[in-house]
Amino acid sequence: MSIQSDFSIRENLGIDPPCYVRKVDRRSHCGNEDQPPEVRAALIKKYVLSEDGGVTSVFLVNDARDVARAALALNFCRTGGSRVEELCLVAFRPDELADAPMEQTADSFGCHWAQLNHWNVTLIDVDQERIANLLAIQNRFAHSSIRKRWRKLRLRQEMTVAVL
Repeated sequence: MSIQSDFSIRENLGIDPPCYVRKVDRRSHCGNEDQPPEVRAALIKKYVLSEDGGVTSVFLVNDARDVARAALALNFCRTGGSRVEELCLVAFRPDELADAPMEQTADSFGCHWAQLNHWNVTLIDVDQERIANLLAIQNRFAHSSIRKRWRKLRLRQEMTVAVL
């Protein structure tokens, strides 16, 4: 696998590693730069943190390779490995999720790395509001440039086999 050395979690996801990443359906689910924080917080709570009864699926990532592995695992689950789809990811610091119950979900993925690094975090309403407000105030958004990053990172089809 060849990953360009200039890929930065800080630059691409907005926080320093280690961090947790979550797939969101659309970048707009975290709002946009023109919206006030309270509007963005409401969107984040509704579309990012409240789905699935407050159970939030996340991957722990430490570096660019881990982000690529999380993206591959998510794409493999969505497409059966037949194609690469664009992903929107939002990142969380470990301390932001520290008070919530976390359960490792080793059986959810065929990839060994994903089995070790995938977690379900259960967020009650108070946690959802706190985290949504933090992300909104800190101007953290979902990043949807992952497809473009595939080329930049030079991820190849054979990497899917090597990682999974």
